[in-house]
Amino acid sequence: MTDIIKIKNISNYTFEIIDNILILKPKKNIITEEEFEKIDLTKSSILEYNILDIKNNIISNNISNKYKTILIDIWLNTPFQEIIKYTTFNIKLTNEQGNKGYYWNEQLKFSSQNKDSNGTMKEIIKMCKINNYILDITIKLNNSKTIYFKTIL
Repeated sequence: MTDIIKIKNISNYTFEIIDNILILKPKKNIITEEEFEKIDLTKSSILEYNILDIKNNIISNNISNKYKTILIDIWLNTPFQEIIKYTTFNIKLTNEQGNKGYYWNEQLKFSSQNKDSNGTMKEIIKMCKINNYILDITIKLNNSKTIYFKTIL
């Protein structure tokens, strides 16, 4: 084989060879939390994510593309008193399903009002920090740009 393969901007990729096959992966340009807070997540899509505790136990990973589902996974691994103390969500200990935007969660045994993707993501980051969880997430924005964010302990 004498064909030449040219790849522009090769420095934007990492590569590895597995079974004599060259695999190129785009490098992740991980943004800071300050940059992340300025981004509008409205109509964004979660492409992939992992949330790990400090012992590398999985708290949540690629189960859902919904911000609220990720938050619920975090809440399920957070002591209730910590949730009540730190959450920015409105919570009631009674089943308020459908009343003023509340949704009952049987596993958590409380109702919470929903927030938009921006508010929910802020809560995810906050709860990850409180629990010393590592969040690694890839999001496709409404403008088709892909962003990468990772919390730092």
